[in-house]
Amino acid sequence: MRYMQIDPILFPWAKTHGLHIYTECRDDEIRAIDIVDDVGDSYSLGIGSPHEDGSVAVWVSEQRVGGKAVVSRKIQSQSFTTTVAELEQTLELAYRRAESWISERGHSRTPVL
Repeated sequence: MRYMQIDPILFPWAKTHGLHIYTECRDDEIRAIDIVDDVGDSYSLGIGSPHEDGSVAVWVSEQRVGGKAVVSRKIQSQSFTTTVAELEQTLELAYRRAESWISERGHSRTPVL
């Protein structure tokens, strides 16, 4: 199964938050979102393609803090396993986690709409 099963959920959700979805990386089909705060720190939200059993992996992690890539041992991240039916709720949880990291640093995010 490829992403066409989740795209009708993913793209409208991303639009409501002013987020851009990357769909290709090095000739591979992906679904990845960069979340950038007001000082340029960035966070990555990734969505795997649905598995045969209908499960979908979602993860969020820090990418750049203070202008530097986060060292893997110090990186904050969280992963989720969900279903296609529950994908939107799980995307919200992952997005709220990134927002909490942004807030903990005293930063904010203004979505680009």
